[in-house]
Amino acid sequence: MTQSAKLGNIPNETRTQFRADVNTIVQALATMNSGATAPTQTYAGMLWWDTQTSTIKVRNGADNAWVAAADWDGTTYSARVNSVQINEIATKKHTFDASAAPTVNSDSSAGYSVGSFVFATVSSITYAYVCLSASVGAAVWKKFSLDVFVQSTAGLVPGPTAQDVTDTKVLSAAATWVARGRARTAMALQNVSGAYAEITGIPADAVEIGVFLSNLSLAGAQDMYVQLGTTSGIEAANYVGAARSDSGSNVSFSSNFQVTRGLAASEVYQGIVSLYYQGANTWLFQGSLIGIGSSENHGVLSFGVKTLASTLTRLRLYAGASSTFDGGAVYPFYWA
Repeated sequence: MTQSAKLGNIPNETRTQFRADVNTIVQALATMNSGATAPTQTYAGMLWWDTQTSTIKVRNGADNAWVAAADWDGTTYSARVNSVQINEIATKKHTFDASAAPTVNSDSSAGYSVGSFVFATVSSITYAYVCLSASVGAAVWKKFSLDVFVQSTAGLVPGPTAQDVTDTKVLSAAATWVARGRARTAMALQNVSGAYAEITGIPADAVEIGVFLSNLSLAGAQDMYVQLGTTSGIEAANYVGAARSDSGSNVSFSSNFQVTRGLAASEVYQGIVSLYYQGANTWLFQGSLIGIGSSENHGVLSFGVKTLASTLTRLRLYAGASSTFDGGAVYPFYWA
């Protein structure tokens, strides 16, 4: 058992003393500075075999404390992970070929303890369980197999609906069930006639909304517009943006998003309008449409922004005050 107060700090001395000190330092390094008390000369990363507690310790990076790394009594060595002996796992009772799930009676009287594992194969499916309590007659086991979600939803708060399970949704940090990853969700198709088509049922967590426009036509020469709304109704103010046709004709708007420019009654429109959430109930708008007529085709691009009074719940596509739709359909969808 050797330590040296001169480790890394040998003073000027005689040749005989120097040789003795070097030998002591080498022996200290070879025996991990072993001793019943801590070395007086320390360095970050230094090893010390504490013979009083039979522990191998490492000096921390700040060189102000010792961290236990393993148990070593000169005969038996046990490495530590977060101060828990690895071999504690091996000393517990585990079952790897059970034919039934553990019960409240799979307890300490049966040899199990906290941390015990049971792998049970039921109807050709293998489940894994870990023991959380081994109290006699009241053992608690937690199933953590990958297929636990589709097999059992007991105890989940809030509980998922049957559709949530079918859609393999996951519980978010906000305690709501959401789709795994960002995916497009289609909404109900609407055939368009009359003054407008209104799309409702937009979820509160939607971050992007799109509407495909298919073969839309009007009874008269009137442009098409989009307005947004909340649970309080459609909002008809504070829209900012502009539309531009391929002929160079421009128009700005304030009471809606205008999506066509100079539409003729004979034209049929195809395209898409999109909304992108910016936070604080603010949405960016983009429209890309083409009007197909008997003599020529017209393209129109429109862009804008609108801040709502509260959460967006609806979107209205309408034909202004002087005309109505006489054909076509809209296909709405959203991403959450």
